[in-house]
Order: sequence, then structure tokens, then C-alpha cells
Amino acid sequence: MTEVDYSLFGWILNGVQRNRVIRAMEVPNTITGIYKIARKDNKTLSREYVGKLIKAFVRKGLARCLSQNLVTGNIYGLTQKGHAIRKELLRRPYSNEEE
Repeated sequence: MTEVDYSLFGWILNGVQRNRVIRAMEVPNTITGIYKIARKDNKTLSREYVGKLIKAFVRKGLARCLSQNLVTGNIYGLTQKGHAIRKELLRRPYSNEEE
């Protein structure tokens, strides 16, 4: 079991969009697939911004690209660190409203 990195957890928790996107990453998916799931809670969320967030997750070690040889339609999934943070987030109450 991977321990939760609470500095990264705080970064996710303090960003409404980051929180929505990581919650939408239950299973590996494309950026578009993750966007469609995350957008159910927030119709103003853009596909481009979801892509930027997922790439930030990759840089921080929370997610990784599982299909690196594709030009488009790459599949992204959470790392063990990302799963630990997502699991901790799911233990907390969640509001669909913007802060």
C-alpha cells in the first residue's frame, strides 16, 4: 500500500478542477474519456484544460501515459501514488459546486 503524499494531496484538494479530474480517473482512459466523465459535474470544464491537468499529473508522478507510441488518443492511468491520493479523496465529502 502506497502512503499518501499529503503535499500533492493538498494540491489536488485545493483545486476544484484537479479534484474533479482525478476522481474521473478510476480506470485508464483517453483525455477525451476522462473529460466526459469529469464534465458531468461541471459543464464549464474544457477538454483542453483537462489535457493540461493530466499532463501536470504526469509531471508530478500521479499519472502516466500507458500508450506512448500513439500520436493521438493516448491512454492515461493513475500511478500507485495517484491511486492513493484518489482513494483518500473518495473518503471525503465532495461538493459539485464551485468554491
